[in-house]
Amino acid sequence: MEQATVPLRPDDDHGDDDVQAVLIRIGGGERPYRPRRLMVPLGDVSEVILGRGDEERLEPPAGRGRARTARVYLADSAMSTNHARLICVVGAGGRTYGLADLESTNGSLVNGVRIEAPRTLGHGDLIETGQTFWKLWLRPVGQLDRVLKLAYDGGPIRYPSSFSFDVLEAQLKLDAIAPTDLPVIIRGETGTGKEGMAEEVHRRSGRSGRLVALNCAAVPEGLMESELFGHRKGAFSGAVADKAGLVEEADGGTLLLDEVGDMPLALQAKLLRVLQEGSFLRLGDPRVRQANVRFVAATHRDLPRMVKEGSFRGDLYARLNGLTLNLPPLRERREDLCILLSALLLRQGVDLERLTVSHEALRALLLHDWPFNVRELEQALAVAMAFARDGERLKLSHLPEEVQRALEHGDSDGEAVEARRPARRRGGPPSRDELVRALEQHGGNVSAVARELETTRMQVHRWAKRHDIDLDSFRE
Repeated sequence: MEQATVPLRPDDDHGDDDVQAVLIRIGGGERPYRPRRLMVPLGDVSEVILGRGDEERLEPPAGRGRARTARVYLADSAMSTNHARLICVVGAGGRTYGLADLESTNGSLVNGVRIEAPRTLGHGDLIETGQTFWKLWLRPVGQLDRVLKLAYDGGPIRYPSSFSFDVLEAQLKLDAIAPTDLPVIIRGETGTGKEGMAEEVHRRSGRSGRLVALNCAAVPEGLMESELFGHRKGAFSGAVADKAGLVEEADGGTLLLDEVGDMPLALQAKLLRVLQEGSFLRLGDPRVRQANVRFVAATHRDLPRMVKEGSFRGDLYARLNGLTLNLPPLRERREDLCILLSALLLRQGVDLERLTVSHEALRALLLHDWPFNVRELEQALAVAMAFARDGERLKLSHLPEEVQRALEHGDSDGEAVEARRPARRRGGPPSRDELVRALEQHGGNVSAVARELETTRMQVHRWAKRHDIDLDSFRE
């Protein structure tokens, strides 16, 4: 995967907490699974002109003071020479970003809907110019500057596996923590790749032992102690021989406690001893054994809340929480979808040299909410390739119906930049209690909550993130 050097940088005159934007190219064209990295920070420009050129070219900002214009040219035949204008307006409330179409031939879209007037943009909005898709990120200047430096100046991130700022920062933290023996908690919704991140922790730990996994949600409570610590012959009915547990098998290596939030409280106390002293007892055996184990815990649950509720031991959480890595759901890292397409299609044995993807199919893939994340994406691609029998063209009709329906529910809340306020049309943003009540009433159905609050699904996700609300917990 190639990457482009971007000459634009956030303005150093602003504080680290000042929110600024960066425009990320997701990909596009008939072979979208080979994106080139292109990030355009917008901190020191008043506008960016997006247009078609003979080759990819980025012109640094020209002009004086705040009235500075940058230009980005792409070799996209579906774009007009001057296709769209990204605007930054600085006011008393901070920066506001908007998009205006420059009477292009094929129009400009935001969240799947063609804009007829200048449109205010928010964090996570999906922009479409010609056959190129973009995502707008709003982040504090300090984070933008740090991650852009890593992405383009050869920092410790050595693998272009993501364009997501959250994933890149998680990888940066992992670089620092992986060589130590500190335990790690990996938190994310089902299907976000927690197991893969655990494998990365172990791979870069330098430990000589194995990576061993226990799925705490899949093992019956009565058998979990034996699975974890082993047992002595005759310890219980059916124990016909001595058996080593997973802790012993992971000696010198890493033990992944998958879905650790489902571990019974009684067993949590025994696990605490291993973390504190490195010692344990096989079931029915009085001999104390030792094991040198690095622990990685994965969960989709809110462990601090479980500690407050008494369903998870606080002392165990304190021992496990050497570092917490939060993996964002796929709907919040759409900029990685084309990278994931490449990896998942190759895993399924697809010849990427032959395969093309229709623009409508890619738009649907980018607009779908992916409630089950990468796991759902992998299954959707398997279904699509079964219908694309020739293996040469993936069309919209090949995708599962729920993915196709994403094109029917585009974000149509498009108001003029000058008129739109950062609030929903009636009343303003809901309080945390109002949002929680709506989520409880609709069982975590984001579309239903959006209809009640007269907003879009993306805005509900933004509000939930602002209030630190775990949407997955309501779906359960």
